[in-house]
Amino acid sequence: MQALETCPECGVPRRITGQYLWLNSGAVVMRSNPGMRVGFLESENLDPLYRGISEAIGLPIDRLVRDVMRKGTLEYARSVLPPDFKDIVRSGQVSLETITENMTINSHMNGFGKMEHVELVLEGGEDDRYIVRVTDPFSVYLYPGVHAASMEIFSDYRFEVDVREISPGTYEMKAYVSHKAESEERLQLKEYRHREGDAELEKCPTCGGPAALADFCWRFDQGVIFNDITGKRMVMLGPEAQDPLFQELEYELGEVIPSAVIETQKRFTKSGFHSSDLLKDPDAFRVQLALRGLGNLREMRSGPDKVSVRIDNAANVLMTVGMMEGLYEMEYGKDAAGSWELTEEGDLLLEVIPRI
Repeated sequence: MQALETCPECGVPRRITGQYLWLNSGAVVMRSNPGMRVGFLESENLDPLYRGISEAIGLPIDRLVRDVMRKGTLEYARSVLPPDFKDIVRSGQVSLETITENMTINSHMNGFGKMEHVELVLEGGEDDRYIVRVTDPFSVYLYPGVHAASMEIFSDYRFEVDVREISPGTYEMKAYVSHKAESEERLQLKEYRHREGDAELEKCPTCGGPAALADFCWRFDQGVIFNDITGKRMVMLGPEAQDPLFQELEYELGEVIPSAVIETQKRFTKSGFHSSDLLKDPDAFRVQLALRGLGNLREMRSGPDKVSVRIDNAANVLMTVGMMEGLYEMEYGKDAAGSWELTEEGDLLLEVIPRI
């Protein structure tokens, strides 16, 4: 696998700034499909979040999370690939080596983990399978769903994945044809519609990407991205791993899901994952939200009696609410009670006050 060309000034892979576009609305989108939103997110809280939800409801959710990710990734891929892509692959115009090479590059570039090809059988039949070895996956819950979808892109069959940890931090994942009935299709990825905003990020004069990306390190050979300032790991994720996933979990498991997500994210924030200094510096907070594609911070007032924010074009809403409650408790030492509303335009209106 060839190394990625990087910008000589900011060090960011040119494929990142060539594939993704940071908008003044606080959204990050695919350049090839501006209606498809993505997020540049901390990943170390993802698996603890899903484990926390599972503990809160007393049920395992790994298979459900995996299946939602599979469906969402498949819809995402179909939105960015040409309609005849499956036929192109079946006709032999694209070799299996090219397919696996591109899958590996994308996995490493987006911070999914170190992916090693083991076996790929792609003949259009029930024996089709794809086995990979993944070291330090960004999420043991989510990666198998991505892997299943990577086969369904080329196939008329549904796939599922067996996961086996073969050494600490390294997993063998086998995608194979499933004979289980497909569940009802409800997952819909909402197309992003741009609204002009004022979340203008300073640009690198050489590559044109956000200058703030210089604070992040792409360790391409390991398939990981790190924030050099916080030391936290990052990942580029499509929208299927964000709000639609929690909406699907809520449909399957009930109204306990939103409160479980918020509470789990609040606890994780208080563990030192974010700094409460963000509440004192709206401009810095605006940059950090926009850099992650989480929306445009239009208003923020912060004090011990109330923290109120308005984030236009908000994404990862439940996790954002949990983060804000955690920041409030860290800064002011009071138990938080949050109330929030998501407008039809997708703007988050949030207030956090002391719990009575």
